[in-house]
Amino acid sequence: MARDDFEIVFVNLKNDPNLSKLKDITKNEFTYIQDTEKLGIWLSFNGHKDDIIIFDKSGVQKVHLSMKKANGQYDYGRVHLAKDGEDITCDIAEKSFAITHLLEALSTEENKVTCGQIQPPIVSEEDGEEDGEQPPTVPEEVGKEGEQPPPVPPVAEGTDNEEKPKAGKKGDKKKQRKEERKKKREEKKAEKEKKRLEKEAERKRKQKERKAERKQKKQEKQAENQRKREEKQAAKKAEKALKKQEKQAEKQREREIKQSAKKAEKTANKEANQAKKEEARAAKEAERQQKAAERKEAKRIERERKKQEKEAERQAKKDAQAEKKRQREANRAAEKAKRQAAMEEDRIARKELHDKLKAEGKSNKEIRKEVQALRKEQNKKRREERKTKREEKMKKKNEEENENKDD
Repeated sequence: MARDDFEIVFVNLKNDPNLSKLKDITKNEFTYIQDTEKLGIWLSFNGHKDDIIIFDKSGVQKVHLSMKKANGQYDYGRVHLAKDGEDITCDIAEKSFAITHLLEALSTEENKVTCGQIQPPIVSEEDGEEDGEQPPTVPEEVGKEGEQPPPVPPVAEGTDNEEKPKAGKKGDKKKQRKEERKKKREEKKAEKEKKRLEKEAERKRKQKERKAERKQKKQEKQAENQRKREEKQAAKKAEKALKKQEKQAEKQREREIKQSAKKAEKTANKEANQAKKEEARAAKEAERQQKAAERKEAKRIERERKKQEKEAERQAKKDAQAEKKRQREANRAAEKAKRQAAMEEDRIARKELHDKLKAEGKSNKEIRKEVQALRKEQNKKRREERKTKREEKMKKKNEEENENKDD
């Protein structure tokens, strides 16, 4: 992991014989305590399976991560430990909620804790060879039961174990080489960090895909189980409904047998009463039909009479309209002939005036002017005549309309 300022202690459940197996699968790299009735560690901290409790440096409890849900069930994220002979890798951290919660609780804003990372001192091979130093190693006994892992000393940026450069050209060259090595170390560190981030992103993507696939399979399995349960329930319901229907049918048959006897007696009495009522109803119906036929015949005769009267009235109106139409056509023909005669008289008058003026020796211009004046006077006279006739016609029409309203 990326931090070295904490210690992990496993507390095994009392009467649980799997402590040795726990040490084997975790490679005996941590501190292990077997809980007993006397110690009562689980009971004291209200612990459950796979719970994670974090204490600060003063021994004060800060975080309690529980795998127990509100419904009393445990959520293990469908994780199984490695089989005998297999190594446990960081792939389990992607599947186990317990490990994921632990990594999140141990992380800070500046330093994120991830599985499989270590933080040794940053010392390049060139520095070690040049100064005759070897990179520090972690002893094999670290992490065994009862032993505390020594903290890894942090390496501050900008410091080095090399000797201070000497003055002069030789010292400047050494200082320059030191700066180049420092720059290379920083570039390597940045490259490693970039690769780590890329791997982390790829791991998260794969983790999401695996989660989605597991979720889909789980949903499909749940849907299949639900379908089977529904089919069983439907079959049971159908069987119960069938038995219920058979019982109801049997009871219905018994009721029908009892009711049939009562119905037969009632039917006989009803038929006798119905025959008497039918005779009385037939007599009333015959009388009613006779009266209805008489009323219908009287109405028919009255309708025929009214129809004949209306037909005669329509024919009289039609004849009157035809007569009016013929009268209007005769009047229009007379008016037309009269207008033509007047126009002919006006034309003759204009011709006589033209001949008269020409005989008097007047010029063509004066003749046209006199003739046009005469034509204007004739047109004005015809317009006044037409206007007088229209007024007389409208007056006559209004009188006729008033007479019709009075009628």
